[in-house]
Amino acid sequence: MLKSPLDPKESLQLNNKFWPSESFNNLNLISDLEESLSKNGYLGSMKLLKRTANLLPKSARKSFLFLIARERLFKTDFGIHFYENISLKSLDEKVDINLGTHDYIPQKSEELEHLEKSIISRYRHCFGLDITKMHRQIRFAVPDNKTEDIRKFGGLSDYHNDEAKGLTSMVYLTDVLDPDYGAFQYIENSNTIPRSDVLTAAHTAVGFTLKINTPNQMGGLPLEFRGNPGIGNFLDNSKCELLKPFIKDVLGNKGTAWTFNGHLLLHRGGKVTKGFRKAYFIQPEGRLFFKIKTFLKAYSLSLLVSR
Repeated sequence: MLKSPLDPKESLQLNNKFWPSESFNNLNLISDLEESLSKNGYLGSMKLLKRTANLLPKSARKSFLFLIARERLFKTDFGIHFYENISLKSLDEKVDINLGTHDYIPQKSEELEHLEKSIISRYRHCFGLDITKMHRQIRFAVPDNKTEDIRKFGGLSDYHNDEAKGLTSMVYLTDVLDPDYGAFQYIENSNTIPRSDVLTAAHTAVGFTLKINTPNQMGGLPLEFRGNPGIGNFLDNSKCELLKPFIKDVLGNKGTAWTFNGHLLLHRGGKVTKGFRKAYFIQPEGRLFFKIKTFLKAYSLSLLVSR
């Protein structure tokens, strides 16, 4: 299932649902670049890197090169892990929090410390030993007009990958026993679907550097680069049908907890259409070695090739 990232019929990332009369004309170049990066490294791939970067608007080329290098660092195939149901008493006083997203530092508790130690351990297993900072939020969601996001592009609308590499952990602070109450959703084993680093970098640059997010904005781009991390919005209908049987709703009582790799696991945040949902989010950030390696590899490559 979707095992060949550079074969349009078998690729998660190559889709032309919105442009059926157009063809993929740059697959050989992208394939040559992928092969050269594996065999010859960056210095031996300079010409191919420049040719591929030049397919994008000038304002996105440096970002594209940075993102290629970042994709090739810290490889992991981790998808999702569930913990035993927990009771975070230190968060109980926050159940009356107002609508929206709120950063805060919770009271210390043995259970919360144990959870965060488990999260840091998993982060280090994926990305290496590092000094970590924990980002903590409570998010309170109720029905709103954003529920259109899960419908307007078909059955897998809004399924996406996160832009940044890292892990996210969630804990339900309310019972979520029905998808309508904002259940987190993911596509099982989508983290194992082969991806092209070049296409991932290009689609990320399109979505976050150029801020192009809808099909009607993409006409000036090569067909291979018409996409962004919102993969579910662009998937060909036949591929959507292949993936739909693997959709999982995370249903559970208050205290249901899990960690996932949003950069690889296709997922979407639960859209509340009934009642409300409160959830606790924890995201570890590598503050030293992760950033040093990314800077030395990614930033230096983007400067070198873009000269």
